[in-house]
Amino acid sequence: MLPCAHPHPFPATRRLTLLAVALLAAHVVLAWLVAQAVLVLIELAWRTVVGREEYRALLAAHLGQFRALRTIRLALWLVTAAAFVRWVGRAQANLPILGATGFRYAPREAMTAFLVPGPNVVRPPAVLRELWNASDPRYPAGMTWQPLPRRRACAGGGRCSSAH
Repeated sequence: MLPCAHPHPFPATRRLTLLAVALLAAHVVLAWLVAQAVLVLIELAWRTVVGREEYRALLAAHLGQFRALRTIRLALWLVTAAAFVRWVGRAQANLPILGATGFRYAPREAMTAFLVPGPNVVRPPAVLRELWNASDPRYPAGMTWQPLPRRRACAGGGRCSSAH
């Protein structure tokens, strides 16, 4: 690859983005495997309950495999969460380079918004909304990206007058 005349001013997010996407795709595949394992587990349990004793050993083996699958799923979830939270922090750090100003969350705050129990229900959507809006290319550097206050809609669908 040829050296770039002008180095890219952004902290690299491409590899982290690809990692997060690959991990999320792995979650989809693993979720499908877990769903299949649950169906097999239910069938084996049902056959054992109705008196087919030859399935008891198979059920015990499948239960061990199911537990291992859940452990793998937990480990994958932790790695995915760490990659995603790091990606959010890095993307938030790129906002000043884009010329965005006036955002509420610093990169560290954006990352911790996902980790603090309680506020992690409300703050992550606000962080992602801010990241989405502040990186919108429709707003050139220096132009405000903050949403304008919404005007009140008229009740009848017609023109609003100052008499309302």
